[in-house]
Parts: sequence; structure tokens; C-alpha cells
Amino acid sequence: MTISLPETTNVLGTRSVWVIPEADVPNPAALTAVIVNAGFKATCFIYGNGLAVVGEQTKGEAPRKLCEVKGREQLGTVKESISDVQYSYKPQADDTDDANEMKASMVDGTRVYVVERLGVDDSETAAAGDFVNAYLTDLGYRNRTQTGDDEYAEFSITQGAVVKESFYDIELV
Repeated sequence: MTISLPETTNVLGTRSVWVIPEADVPNPAALTAVIVNAGFKATCFIYGNGLAVVGEQTKGEAPRKLCEVKGREQLGTVKESISDVQYSYKPQADDTDDANEMKASMVDGTRVYVVERLGVDDSETAAAGDFVNAYLTDLGYRNRTQTGDDEYAEFSITQGAVVKESFYDIELV
């Protein structure tokens, strides 16, 4: 008997995430590549798997950001569970600093679209024909935290993010 496996797509490094103010999206079911590319590209700021992350970091790796294909190896074990979006920031810089672009885009009490594209390398810009998922999200309180409690921990923000409406498999025009 022949066993055939269906074609699959590697997850590492093939996910992109943008944050777009609600006012900039007139019709979420008809997103354009122009609107998506004009949004803030948040992939390399977010830790873990995105909006709802619950997991365990593997031994010997620093927290992997969504844009990284391979985790950064370090010694030690970090175990943590988070339930909201967690992202990096630079505590000694203001919101105009490049390292705080995500923090500046995720204002408490605002509503944004979080758009994700799966299966395409993050270094590629969004293009017509790409399929994306969009989540209308209410942003809550930001808690300044860190990614762990050992010598490899990084400063981060954990923020409440309540998805109000989801749009799946939208083909960009």
C-alpha cells in the first residue's frame, strides 16, 4: 500500500502580520494590497503565535518572533503562558523610535484590524492575489512585562486584544 502525504506549507517565517487602524479599512471583505502594505508591519514585534498565545518555549531558544525562521539559541529553559498579544518594545525610547512602532500602533482603547498572511515569506510585501485573514480587534490595557524571568528575558508589553469580528481567506485586490 502506498501512503501519500498531502502537500503542506512550513510555518516558520511564513507568516506576516499588519496592524491597520479601523478607519483605514472601508470594507474588510475587499481589502487591497495597498491598504495592507500601508499598515504597520508588526510581525517582528510579536512573540509566539499571534493574538492568542498559549505555549511553552523550547529549551535553549530565545523567544521567537513571528518573522524569525529559526529561534535564536541560548542556554536555559523558559516556560510561560500568555493569553493576549505580547510584543517587544524599547523602554528607554519614545514612540518615534523604530523599536516602539508596534507600541505606537496599539493604543489602549482603540480598534484596529490585525491582518495576517500565512504561507508566504515575511520579507515579501503583500500583493494582489495573496490571501489574508483580518480580525477587527478592540485593544485593551497594556501591561509592561517581560518574556520570562531568567537572564535571557526581554522587555515586552502584554496587551488585551479582543477580536470582535473575523474575516477569513480574503483575496487581496
